[in-house]
Amino acid sequence: MSKKTLTWILIFSVIINISTLATVSYHRWFKPKKQRTDRSRSNHHEFLSKKLGLTDEQSQKIKELRSELWQQLKPLKNQLNDERRHFFQIQNQDTTNIEEIYNSIERISEIQKQMQRKTAENLLAHQSILTPEQRKKFFSIMASRIKMGDSKRRHPSKSTKSENQTNEPCKEQHP
Repeated sequence: MSKKTLTWILIFSVIINISTLATVSYHRWFKPKKQRTDRSRSNHHEFLSKKLGLTDEQSQKIKELRSELWQQLKPLKNQLNDERRHFFQIQNQDTTNIEEIYNSIERISEIQKQMQRKTAENLLAHQSILTPEQRKKFFSIMASRIKMGDSKRRHPSKSTKSENQTNEPCKEQHP
């Protein structure tokens, strides 16, 4: 290859690298981040409305219930994360007090229990809004989401084809 060709290749390579670096930097530091949770929640609501055939009134009531649940769960999730961090700090100490570990586990369990109760109360509130047919569909969707969550926790090689087929009605990810 001639010197001139190598020079052009080098210039072209530098331009590509600078462009890539500028693009990545822009997306990393300057471009505003989208509100993923809002979009996911909106998609979830649209998914349920379509699958259950909700009226506008039902749709609005369920949207309000969901928003209320998230407002109630957010401080509990923060407490849970704080307690989990504390648990791992205790574990990481040179000398570990087993009673302190047990107390931390109890606090984590209590927070999780509160979250489960809030969720159960919210699901019961759905029953008063939905028709009997919609309730069956709704709880079927919820059950398939639980199954999907279980299969995701397993090692991919251990899941079977029939498990994957059972989850097909609810392929979309929703919070």
